[in-house]
Amino acid sequence: MILWGTSASSGMVVSYFPTHRQYKLASMANIYDGFLPTMNNGSALTPVDVPVIVVPTQVEYMDVATSAQDSDEPGKQLRVYEFGRHGTPGFAQYPQAPDAGRLPAATVEMPLDALASVALYHMLRWVDQGNHAAACAARDHGTCTRATTAR
Repeated sequence: MILWGTSASSGMVVSYFPTHRQYKLASMANIYDGFLPTMNNGSALTPVDVPVIVVPTQVEYMDVATSAQDSDEPGKQLRVYEFGRHGTPGFAQYPQAPDAGRLPAATVEMPLDALASVALYHMLRWVDQGNHAAACAARDHGTCTRATTAR
């Protein structure tokens, strides 16, 4: 089971991380097999023992979201998928408010459902099949400049 949240819900996902090791099923297995917080306002991530794919917005990318590096180390399995998207990585077009009535409202048109699908696809392969999600192999000033393939 994947715990996924966007925006305020993502904050709840991240706030669950510290208790992840404490709450278990009756069989002592983890309740969640992976976490997918998207647009989590740059919240710091407590390391957990299951895969985590973070999908930050462009604003978070410029702040703290990419301070954590991709890792396959047990207990720190992490990917940061930087799609370069400003605002909510949701599933539709989001109208932006006009600037005090002087400018017409703009609509961000981007295949957001496709971006979310990429993250979910790699998360499911990671937790179900053990195929590590594609990772960043090289960074330049915090930006991923070369990615590995999923394995």
